[in-house]
Amino acid sequence: MGELEDWLDEIATPAYWRELVPELSVCDAAATAEPLVRVDDELLTELRSAMLTEGYFQFEPLIPAPVLAAMAAGVRALHEASIPLGFAYVYDEFWHLNTWLAEVLAALLGDEFAQLPDFWAWFVEAGSSGWEPHREKGPESLLANGYPKSLSLWVPLTDATPLNGCMYIVPANLDPGYNGKGDDVGVQRLQDVRALPARAGSVLMWNQDLLHWGGASSQHAPHPRISFSIEYQRGDIRPFNVPLLDPRKPPPAFEHRLGLAGKQILQYEHLFSRHPTIVTLAHKLLARFSLDDL
Repeated sequence: MGELEDWLDEIATPAYWRELVPELSVCDAAATAEPLVRVDDELLTELRSAMLTEGYFQFEPLIPAPVLAAMAAGVRALHEASIPLGFAYVYDEFWHLNTWLAEVLAALLGDEFAQLPDFWAWFVEAGSSGWEPHREKGPESLLANGYPKSLSLWVPLTDATPLNGCMYIVPANLDPGYNGKGDDVGVQRLQDVRALPARAGSVLMWNQDLLHWGGASSQHAPHPRISFSIEYQRGDIRPFNVPLLDPRKPPPAFEHRLGLAGKQILQYEHLFSRHPTIVTLAHKLLARFSLDDL
């Protein structure tokens, strides 16, 4: 990244990002998206039943192949340049999930659902792993009737398999620790663990008390597991994080995207414990590109 101050000046212009990944767009008004899922009564019943029992739902591939390829190329370019992968959200395409799944999110979280300022991308190559077992927000993220107050949506941009580190979960109805009933991240019966292989362009969603993790990638994996994720919440409850973003509006302005990238680095600071320069960068981004007016 070169000298920090010089690099900060470089990335403060859309031209830097357009040159880095020409396949993707930056603040292009023409880069719009259309809903990819229409929710009818049958799907609504299926979604609610899955969320109430197992705590997650998986859609088969939805996202068009050319868009997938461009997004995967973007994450790869960031990885190869040693740029924190939260910067993927400088690009318009990583905000399209708001529109692609709008009807699904409204069905599960209410019409006034909001996007949380919590997102990331992953490049899991041979010999590395996804994130360790965790619950995003725990039982606080569930309503009294068991339905979700908040959701995580995760999208593989390349095929995710047991060989390259697909997602693993413990279904809610098989998890003795679910909804505050016991051990936070322990697995009592290994047979209850469920692998979730997913083809590129699939969408996985889970409530934020679901125990989940990314697997380890084998040396024999044919390709990296590249993916991204965004979190959402109901609009009629207190914010889990701020600033909440309105998914019905255009994506944030370029400067706010840089500030949000800085915020992600600080939220996931444990990933950069060996890279204090990156943490310093995040503080400088937030100082320079404040989110107070977002």
